[in-house]
Amino acid sequence: MRASYWRLVLLSALMWLLPFGLRVVFTTELAIETKNMSKAQTSADPFKKTSFYLSKGDQYGAFLSIWKNNATVGIYNVLGGILLGIGTILNLIMNGYVTADILASIYSAGGLTIGQLSKLTLPHSIELLGIWMCSGIGLTIARFIFRYIKREIFPEVRELKSLLFYFIFGQVTVLVAAWLEIYVSLKL
Repeated sequence: MRASYWRLVLLSALMWLLPFGLRVVFTTELAIETKNMSKAQTSADPFKKTSFYLSKGDQYGAFLSIWKNNATVGIYNVLGGILLGIGTILNLIMNGYVTADILASIYSAGGLTIGQLSKLTLPHSIELLGIWMCSGIGLTIARFIFRYIKREIFPEVRELKSLLFYFIFGQVTVLVAAWLEIYVSLKL
């Protein structure tokens, strides 16, 4: 199961990267309408909440906001497996696009250069691994459902334990990434 799980994590990464890459490459054609930085912030509610906390000097509130958002994305990706993976796939595509849109909007508004954006985002980009791990779990759940429908085979206990371990590891990764984003990346 381990090899097939990691293949699904890789597939999840590709499904996230495709809309991300398309949004970055076609910056003007696929842009969400934004005229300046403040409007870019309103295009994504979690971004707006985090910006609010940071503007008040509340790093802990910003940390919790980021962690809650990314943990929720991971949980949605896991639960999307119940919908035969469709929820997971749609959430990956949307999340990849919105992430690219926020970065492209900041860049287009003249807020930061590509080098500055990279410097700020790369230290905490491990959050993507956590999100992709949760997506791999969602796709594995869908695979279990298909396997049961086809041959009435239940997942083995060790398979379920592995998924629980991957879920916990993915959520801890997201937690560490949120901490890095607030307490390391923003100080760079």
